[in-house]
Amino acid sequence: MVSSPRTLTWALLLLLLGATVGLVSHGLAQRGMAQRGPVASSSLKSLSPLQAEHLEALGPQGDPVAFIIAPVGATAPRPLHLVLPWREAPEAECRKWGQVVGAGWFVLCPKLPVDAGARDQPLNSRLYPSVSALEARLKAALGAAKARFGKYLDKGPISLSGEGMAAGRAVLLSRAEPSFFSRLLLVGAGYEDWSPVQIQVFSERGGRRVVFLCERENQRCQAGALHPVLMTRRFGVSARVSLGDPGLSGSQSPLGESFRWLWEDDLRFSVLKKL
Repeated sequence: MVSSPRTLTWALLLLLLGATVGLVSHGLAQRGMAQRGPVASSSLKSLSPLQAEHLEALGPQGDPVAFIIAPVGATAPRPLHLVLPWREAPEAECRKWGQVVGAGWFVLCPKLPVDAGARDQPLNSRLYPSVSALEARLKAALGAAKARFGKYLDKGPISLSGEGMAAGRAVLLSRAEPSFFSRLLLVGAGYEDWSPVQIQVFSERGGRRVVFLCERENQRCQAGALHPVLMTRRFGVSARVSLGDPGLSGSQSPLGESFRWLWEDDLRFSVLKKL
């Protein structure tokens, strides 16, 4: 199979970040490598306690490309959760998700790029930056996170979340490198873009889990997500529909419960639960 230019550019970035070869390769054999490699490396390393602000801006002073919540005091590499902002500014999204994921995680929230195709609309507009504009910003944000935190960032796969239009963009972004964006939390949307092609690519190239979070009163979301979930399971990938208010924060909120399920099969998460 011939790799697309978009896949190759992600592969180069993942190598820059120090990701294992399994993360930038295709196929079912590499899928297993992507799951095992980072766990072993994370459990063996011991670093001096991480010194950082709880919330930091990344990138040029006065014009950051992203904000990040850091696991202050960490002495081993920690995994990363990437949030695509929608209703809130990236700083607010990071604070919210920092409460959702709990201690021990990096939470990276890129600042949305100005995209001519989206006319620089407000975050809750029906228009949203294009996939290509988001890809460029994500690569800059991940590169800045690597430059700032280096060995404290785990080299394994990450999780990605989005709400509303950001959920649809998260689906499309994951298609470029499912073994890296291997766990998706899609809030209120995204099921429209979770097509049979997407499911096949996600399952064959290292995707691990996907959860659709719908409000209890949102019957359209629940009905729309059900068939994609069933199809995803047929391809051997764990998927579910969760119900609850996505506006609530904290580790015991519907978002927190969905996040825990997203990671519960990963050994790195079992270590962080004890923190």
